[in-house]
Amino acid sequence: MRAANRAALVAAIRRQGALTRAALSEWTGLSKGAVSSLVADLLRDGVLYENDADAIAGARNRALHLNRDLGVALGIELGTSECRGIATDVAIRPLRRALRPVASTTVEASIALIADLARDLLAGEARRCLGLTVALPALTDKEGRTVIYSEGLNWSDVPLAARLEELLGYPVRVANRPRAGAMGEHWHGAGMGVDDSVYVSVSDGIGAGVFIEGRPFSGAAGYGGEFGHTTVLLDGPPCACGSRGCLETVASLPAIREAIRAAVRQGTPTCLAEPITYRGIIDAVRDGDALALREVRRAAEYVGVGVATLINLFNPSLVIIGGYLAEAGEVVLHAVRKAAQRRAFPTSYRHVEIRRNALSLDSACIGACALAVNGHIARLEPALRVVPWG
Repeated sequence: MRAANRAALVAAIRRQGALTRAALSEWTGLSKGAVSSLVADLLRDGVLYENDADAIAGARNRALHLNRDLGVALGIELGTSECRGIATDVAIRPLRRALRPVASTTVEASIALIADLARDLLAGEARRCLGLTVALPALTDKEGRTVIYSEGLNWSDVPLAARLEELLGYPVRVANRPRAGAMGEHWHGAGMGVDDSVYVSVSDGIGAGVFIEGRPFSGAAGYGGEFGHTTVLLDGPPCACGSRGCLETVASLPAIREAIRAAVRQGTPTCLAEPITYRGIIDAVRDGDALALREVRRAAEYVGVGVATLINLFNPSLVIIGGYLAEAGEVVLHAVRKAAQRRAFPTSYRHVEIRRNALSLDSACIGACALAVNGHIARLEPALRVVPWG
């Protein structure tokens, strides 16, 4: 029981930030005496610290924080064209960022790239690494150890966590990229304080992460959120999954790029030149390029059709649009909202807000860092394995 109560205190501070002893008593329902005793243990063990500058009238008014000197967390997002990473402290405040192009998506090349990026993020860092979470466009096992399948990377049954642990020497887990993005936004971004939300990521692939009553939804086998394989055109383009007309075939950044290339071959003018990059497409939209605007709006309308289905299914109060497509800003949001409003059940649509992510292209990395910190604290406080984090 004492271990569970101790874990409850850590979970409360992890969710709410700095709390006084009195506030911890209110949040957990534990008596003030029990909280004081447990806090004394956690301070002694170095899990928490209290800031004397926060004192107003005695020890009870000093705010308790997670000890930032516990170490740093790493979150790395691997895509088909670039790999980005962030190092944070235990409060998920970014310390360093790194970005590398992806020259090859083979397993061996990707492992080498991730390991090099992780070492760069830790260069000059005196504190230990609490763990690394790799977010990638893939189905992963519930334990966060194995990449079951990745269509974009062309991987199957890759024990990525174990392979990286051998190279790096600290705990590693893997996570589905849209789900990591949803966690980043739920805990530290646009979804803070919202129990029922959907995060939609549109980059080199399309996926969704769902929170229901404050808890992440993963499905029976952990594969929930494959939003990109929602059929939006019955006789549409063939998809790598074996179906036709999937949302990814008409609304992902590769689909937008191919549509632009096809229009250029037919003589449509544009400021874009080869090689056409995702960043280049977004910059062209911001600069008012007519072709880029047309194709991004078209893709966003398809995303809105899919979002209407998510609204009808989950009845969320918030839909967050993220990934590279969201970087185009209001052009995308307007098209998504308009298409979703036309197709969603009116009563459900009246109760939903659709807005872009707050963490920009960092959503998945921030969520990955939070997962790494959660894993470390769960190892310190085993009872936290049964205490909800959301």
